[in-house]
Amino acid sequence: MLSFWYQEIIGGAVFALGLVLVWRGGELGLERAGRRRLVVLVGGLVALAALQFALQWAAMR
Repeated sequence: MLSFWYQEIIGGAVFALGLVLVWRGGELGLERAGRRRLVVLVGGLVALAALQFALQWAAMR
């Protein structure tokens, strides 16, 4: 379970850095199209993290 948190912390930091770079490039924002892209990116991150957590937790049972 420790590897899950390690991967999520490191991966989340890299993801956040990428979001900052894309935000500064003008592709993300709080307006309509930018907000949709932001929701898709963060939603994808949460979905994959949930899938990884479920698969690792199921293997421990």
